[in-house]
Amino acid sequence: MKHYRQLQSSRLWRYGSYLIAFMTLCPVVAVFASWLLPISEHWSHLADHLLLKLVINSFVLLCGVVSLSFVLGVTSAWFISQYPIPGKAWLRTALVLPMAIPAYVNGFIYLGIWDYSGPIHSSLREFGVEGLLFEIRSLPGVIWILSLGLYPYVYLMSRQAFESQGARLIEAGRSLGMPIPKIFWNLAVPMAKPWILGSLALVAMETLADFGTVSIFGVDTFTTAIYKSWYGFFSPVTAAQLSSFLLVIAFAVLSFERFSRRRQSFFMPIGGGQRQLEFRRPWQGYMISLALHVLLLVGFIIPIIQLAIWSGEFFSADFPSLVAIGKNSLLVGGATAVFVVMLSLILIFGYRFFPIRKLQIASNLAILGYALPGSVLAIGVFMPLVELDNLIADAVMAVSGWDPGLIFTGGLAVLVLGLGIRFLAVGHATISSSQERTSFRIDEAAYNFGVYGLKQLRLIHLPVLWKAIAAAMVLVFIDVIKEMPLTLMTRPFGWDTLSVRIFELISEGEWERAALPSLVLVALGLIPVLIFKGEKT
Repeated sequence: MKHYRQLQSSRLWRYGSYLIAFMTLCPVVAVFASWLLPISEHWSHLADHLLLKLVINSFVLLCGVVSLSFVLGVTSAWFISQYPIPGKAWLRTALVLPMAIPAYVNGFIYLGIWDYSGPIHSSLREFGVEGLLFEIRSLPGVIWILSLGLYPYVYLMSRQAFESQGARLIEAGRSLGMPIPKIFWNLAVPMAKPWILGSLALVAMETLADFGTVSIFGVDTFTTAIYKSWYGFFSPVTAAQLSSFLLVIAFAVLSFERFSRRRQSFFMPIGGGQRQLEFRRPWQGYMISLALHVLLLVGFIIPIIQLAIWSGEFFSADFPSLVAIGKNSLLVGGATAVFVVMLSLILIFGYRFFPIRKLQIASNLAILGYALPGSVLAIGVFMPLVELDNLIADAVMAVSGWDPGLIFTGGLAVLVLGLGIRFLAVGHATISSSQERTSFRIDEAAYNFGVYGLKQLRLIHLPVLWKAIAAAMVLVFIDVIKEMPLTLMTRPFGWDTLSVRIFELISEGEWERAALPSLVLVALGLIPVLIFKGEKT
């Protein structure tokens, strides 16, 4: 009897993991399966007039943001980790803060500041100066705005790598007669390659997934074309076919990142301490500090000040409606966080209790959802559920004569499912990193007392992992309420969240009124930034 119950527990964990992996793969299969459907006239129009422009814009945007994020992130990490610049203790943490501001929020802030009627151009016209500034509603403008919010990913991981290298790497370079710039390019950066490439892959994924910024700036990319096909042409098939291109690009980026690190081993020099390099002239340190403070000013301080000014003008009028919208964000964020934690626990402990190759593959497949852009995931989740709704409705109608209507796609189920697939990797990584520190001898002792499966999870592991589970829920919750394209495309009709409300107000040109919900999002986004600001993981 005991053996039978253990066998049943094994099947539940294994089949649960396989089901989660299948759930993640369904959107990908649905997107590519759209090519089996008839080609619509909308697709012919896009192919003739817009497709080449979409490819060029997306490629230039991707290369531009990755390159600028690399320059800003790696150089700032090098100076912070290796030189005693003035204000280093403050800058070390502060340079991460721009990560808390969503790119689409930064976008409308700088449109308001930089636009023709904004304060910068107005001030220049007063002095009789015009036409000296570049047009921000352009591809270079989008590259700059996206890089402001994404370079902290590169900065954090590069700083960690440079701080781990110790003084012996610098001493080895100097013993070979290499100047500091050559040590940086030939030794420090190659040794930090896994961290830098990993962060740049994340930057690339976020760039491909961006919808709010490019739509605000009027730059056509695959994400804007997918949205227009969905809501403008009312053609889900065309949207899915466009999504397949974006999906191929996303997987190509991930494949390139892994291919670049194949058959390579990286070992950090051990010992030697962390010795600070010295500037040849004292003023050089002050210039570097000034440049990093300007980067912080542009990326965080100016946007926060502008949001505070605009929020004060409409606080009393918009606060009551913001409370209702905030409740919607809390609901979908909380529901998705719980959903993600449940799926993560099944995947993690399914493989821990039964470490077989199939479960490892299922776990790896399940967390691929983070690589799917939100607009692609919206299409991939929505289309199969629409077909499932139709099949259920037809069956119920045939049996009872009653039309049940939309079961899945008419409510929050499709939204929570899509968001859960999108951010499963976040919850999984947070919990698994903590779970790996628990010895397997605890499991073996539990088996001897007949405690296994769900009972073992409840009595032994959950009390140990509750902090990691809480951290995972916080991280997923904040990612969910900031996610805009997926929420915009799959939410129930007339059901707004903070991110959707911000987009609607921006689309109507009411930037000042969009400031208050944006300020709330930024305040929430600061929570994980401040939690993990100083950790050397």
